Amino acid sequence: MEKNGKNQGAESLLARRIARASKGLNFVSENDAPVVPFFADQPGEGVRSAVRKAAGDPPEELIEETDAKRFFDRLTCDREWYNASQKKNAAGFKRLQKLLEEELTDLRVFRVGNVKLKIYVVGLDPDGNLAGVLTEAIETS
Repeated sequence: MEKNGKNQGAESLLARRIARASKGLNFVSENDAPVVPFFADQPGEGVRSAVRKAAGDPPEELIEETDAKRFFDRLTCDREWYNASQKKNAAGFKRLQKLLEEELTDLRVFRVGNVKLKIYVVGLDPDGNLAGVLTEAIETS
């Protein structure tokens, strides 16, 4: 794979690893949504600007930045009352969190929208591009 005229062998390996780690994961809110890989070039304006652009340039007030650890804490806990599917999902989020924390710097979560949200969990890859995952949520309360 080539991007900007450079060989992206390491990036494509990272892309495959993120795709594998996110495969089959569901983010549970008022709806269940798949977790999918997300990649974008980082513009000079920074990570928040790149996420805004990827989300279709929503008004500034519709983007909330949250801590990645706090985001994953809820998803990675393994409650004794979980069924097999919920336990598998929590274990999958633990693997995804570990991969993103090890491979990306400046890992952050951006919640974009109101009620129907796009959630970007992104950091910078070794070349300074955005990498991570994207999911959706519906939150009415």
